[in-house]
Amino acid sequence: MPPLDALAGEQFNWEVPDPTQRDPVEQFNEDWRGVVLRAAVERLRRTAALAGRVSLFEAWIDYDLEPHGEGSGERPTHAALSAKYGLTLNQVRNGLAWVRPRFIEALRSELTDLVASEEDLRNEARELFGLEF
Repeated sequence: MPPLDALAGEQFNWEVPDPTQRDPVEQFNEDWRGVVLRAAVERLRRTAALAGRVSLFEAWIDYDLEPHGEGSGERPTHAALSAKYGLTLNQVRNGLAWVRPRFIEALRSELTDLVASEEDLRNEARELFGLEF
């Protein structure tokens, strides 16, 4: 082993990794999942806009995507969404039912655009989202 002063001019990272930091692979997967989700949501936003269903899309965001639970408030009721977006209760129920499968389609489309094969698509969907296509 060379003496330490022999390494003085070398670029060397002397920092010890913080053991409390997340595993880099887990961090990458979480970041990748976020990129794909944001792209799928944006694709779905465009689909909803073209179909004239932006308020249904926004209700879906509030109901299914916004964080709910400990410290973040509760999931809005259908009645609350109805009042917020000027929709009937049936429109809210039917709207959520309209948006959800289209979100899965958008997610599948995004993944398809990003992978090389059908097998890669199935693997990514399973690993990132627990979905079987």
